[in-house]
Amino acid sequence: MKIKRSIGILLCCLTVVGTFSVNELSAEAVACTHPAFLVGSPNGTMKSYDDVNGHYEIRGTKYECAKCGYSYWEGLYTVKTGEHLYAPTGLTDANGFPVYSDFCAICGRERGK
Repeated sequence: MKIKRSIGILLCCLTVVGTFSVNELSAEAVACTHPAFLVGSPNGTMKSYDDVNGHYEIRGTKYECAKCGYSYWEGLYTVKTGEHLYAPTGLTDANGFPVYSDFCAICGRERGK
C-alpha cells in the first residue's frame, strides 16, 4: 500500500515539474525575437507513419531559432516510402502456394487494417 502511494505521489510531482518546464520553454520562445533561424535540409522528415496502403513520410523544410530553439516547418508534402512487406512463413497451402504472414515485417501492421 505504501509503495502504491509513493508511486502516485512521485508521478504527481513529475507531472507538475513537467508542466512548469514546458510552460517556461514556451514563455522563452514568446519572449525571443528569433534573430536567426537555422535551416534544415529541404527534404527533412517531420513524421513517418503507415496506413493500410503502405509506409509514408511527411517531408519539408525545418526552421529552428538559433537562440531559443523554437521551430516550424514549411513546404510540407507526403511521400510514399514503401509498401507493406508480408514475409513468407515457410508453410504452403493445399495447392502448394506459399503462405504469407498477416503482419508487415517492417511496421507490424495487420494486413487489411
